[in-house]
Amino acid sequence: MKFLFSSLIVIGALSAQAQNRDSRYYEIKNVRIQEVQETRAGQSKFLHETADNFTEGCEATGSGLNSGDLVTQDPANPVNPIDLLDVIVDKIINIGKKIWAIVDAGRPVVNLKVDVAHALPAGVRCWSDLEGWNAPTTKLYEVSYENGFGSTVVDYAFRVSFISGGSYKGQGEYITMATIQPTRVQVAWGFRFDATATIPMVFNQGTKSKPLAGMEMLMHWKVESPLTHIQEAEAFFVNGKGLLQHIQ
Repeated sequence: MKFLFSSLIVIGALSAQAQNRDSRYYEIKNVRIQEVQETRAGQSKFLHETADNFTEGCEATGSGLNSGDLVTQDPANPVNPIDLLDVIVDKIINIGKKIWAIVDAGRPVVNLKVDVAHALPAGVRCWSDLEGWNAPTTKLYEVSYENGFGSTVVDYAFRVSFISGGSYKGQGEYITMATIQPTRVQVAWGFRFDATATIPMVFNQGTKSKPLAGMEMLMHWKVESPLTHIQEAEAFFVNGKGLLQHIQ
């Protein structure tokens, strides 16, 4: 029995090696990209992490002032910094990240703080200068690649999320904390998977009197093996009203 068991192990190992040498192992025969329903536990974890990042402030913008601070130029008349800002509500800019790595060599890129983009009125130093933010909008997607044997060689799930609706002194609907994050990455031996997020543009989808922030979000990725080199991208559009659209 012991000899038989050892023989089965050897046969299994040789079979796996033979399969890996077969070109079908490295060929991509099927690709699937779809929106999926997120579990309650995953959603709760995401909301908790978002709350932690939302209270971090805007250190990445280089601002030393937040709307809650007071500048006392005249002790009798303290001035809120937000009243000193030269804000152009219909000119919308991204004061956050424009490009960041999501997955490198099949492993999620771990940052102490989540990389995010913002679509805010020019002159504003931080999302906290605005008010009336909504709850986060989020959608979960899955990407999978199958090889010539029908085995899944890349299994990748990611979340697109943002917070919408913030206004400046009652004007406009803007975007903060927009990001793409990996939730699951599994890559088979012999394959490499990398993914990057970019924010090509933010713009005013509304009017001068009623600005509405719009943002394009792209996720680029590539799958590589000795016989495969695939580069693809998925595009998403979000706006200050909470719309999240997968552009296909």
